[in-house]
Amino acid sequence: SQFEDVITATDEVTECHTITGSVEYLLRVEVADIKSYKKFHTDVLGTIPSISSITSFLVMDTTKIDIPIYKSLGGKVKKPSEMARFFI
Repeated sequence: SQFEDVITATDEVTECHTITGSVEYLLRVEVADIKSYKKFHTDVLGTIPSISSITSFLVMDTTKIDIPIYKSLGGKVKKPSEMARFFI
C-alpha cells in the first residue's frame, strides 16, 4: 500500500505494526522535539491520502525498557526517555 511504502521509507518511523481494534496501525516515531513531530505530521502523514484520522500519544517517561539491542549498545545512544517519541 502507499501508506506502507511511505512509512518504510521514513527514517523517523522506527516501528510500524498492524494491530487489531479501532485503528489499523501503531507507529513508533522518534524525533528531536515537538516541532520536529509537527513537521513529520504535516510533511509525511499529511501527504498520505488514505489516512483519515490520527491519534498521537507522547511518551512522558519510561519505567522499563528491556530491549536487547539497547542493552548491547551500553548507553551509547540516548535513553528512550530522552527522545521525543510518539505512538500514532
